[in-house]
Formats: sequence, structure tokens, C-alpha cells
Amino acid sequence: MQKDKFFCPFCDEVKPFKDFGNPPRKNVQCEECKSLERHRFLFYIYNFLFLGAENKIKLLHLAPEYSLYKLITKNKNIEYVSADLSPERFNFTNCKKENFCDMTFKDKQFDVILLNQVMEHIEDEQRCLLEIKRCLKDDGIVIINIPYKVGLVETLEDANIKSEKDREKYYGQSDHVRLYGEDAGRRFEKAGFLVFRISEKAFDKKTINRSNMLSINSDGINPGGYFWLRKAVENS
Repeated sequence: MQKDKFFCPFCDEVKPFKDFGNPPRKNVQCEECKSLERHRFLFYIYNFLFLGAENKIKLLHLAPEYSLYKLITKNKNIEYVSADLSPERFNFTNCKKENFCDMTFKDKQFDVILLNQVMEHIEDEQRCLLEIKRCLKDDGIVIINIPYKVGLVETLEDANIKSEKDREKYYGQSDHVRLYGEDAGRRFEKAGFLVFRISEKAFDKKTINRSNMLSINSDGINPGGYFWLRKAVENS
């Protein structure tokens, strides 16, 4: 039986995609560059928001993904910095060891900060957001991607949910500390950001389907919640 084929913008090729995830999502991973539907969505968002700029950009990529790393570092005007608490996991780049809630970077150092599928792992969400805000230039942008439960009005976060088994049951993954709902943007606003939700409707259905950029697993979890943040103007 011939498999359906999809366009991978990273590889610039039409090819079959693999199933990925638990529960598995059908036809979402490019076998060559390992991009998933969220990475392909971000390919277009990054190109729109900052990759086309000619000015020099200092960019921080937290928990860097290989496909996005390759895309970003093609641009000679971007000074690329990557960081993670376990940098040994990212041997494709010179990844710095950083605690995202207490980073060693100077204030107002970065024009762009990227973090995908990170916030659901962070115990102290607000402290992490404030640290990101500290490191961001006043006119900089943050782009966040999170998984979220479709139709869940309020984010599920319970201090009594501690074991890996319970976290997988309630949050969808054993190393997650919350399950985001439709209120995620309001949570980010608490840290002093202006928050813009980037809807999947930013693209027409043909583009979405061509690269298979939208999928929801059988648990109702959408891996593609996208947000663009800027610093809110503080009253003097």
C-alpha cells in the first residue's frame, strides 16, 4: 500500500512521513530531518517574524531542535546561542548549560528568544518567564510553542500529581508538570508580556495539509499551541 506523501519545507522535498508520539499521531515526522508538525509550522512563522530581517540579531534557542537550529544558523546576520540544563543532549551545537529559571546571561541581551515544548516541563513557570523577560531586549520577541488540551478551559496543575505514572495519566507525559489549557496566554501575560496567539488559521488549509502541520492525538492533546510575546510597556 502506497503511503501518503507530504512536503517538508526543511528538506524542500515531498516524501512519506512517519507516525510519532504516544499516542501516535499519523504521518507527522520527516524521517530525514526529524521535523514534526510544530517545527514545520514554526518554519513559516520564523521566516515571517525574523528570518527575513537584514539587521543583526542575537538569538537564544532554549532546548534547541536540530531542524530549527539548521534553519536559523543559515542566516549570517544571526548570532546564535543555545542553552539547556542538559547540554550533552544537543551535540550538534555548542549548547550552554543553563537553568532556565536562573540564567547567567546579562540583562536585555537577546533580540529573539525561542522555546518550544519547554514550559510544560518547568516547575516554576512564572520565575522562568520573568527570567526570559530579563534577558530580552526591550524591543525583542519571544516565540513559545506548547502542547495543550483542546477545550480545556483552565490549565491543569496539581502539586499532588508527582509520580511519573500520574503525570503521564493527567498531563500526557511523565516529565510534564502541567497540562496547558486555553488559558495559557493569560498565564504568560502575568509575567509582564503582551501575548499574541498564533492560530493555525494563519495558513490556508492547503498549506496546512500539504505539510501536515496540524494534528491532535487521541487524548485530545494538540502539540501546536503557538504564542508571540513582547514586553509590556511599564507605567512610569
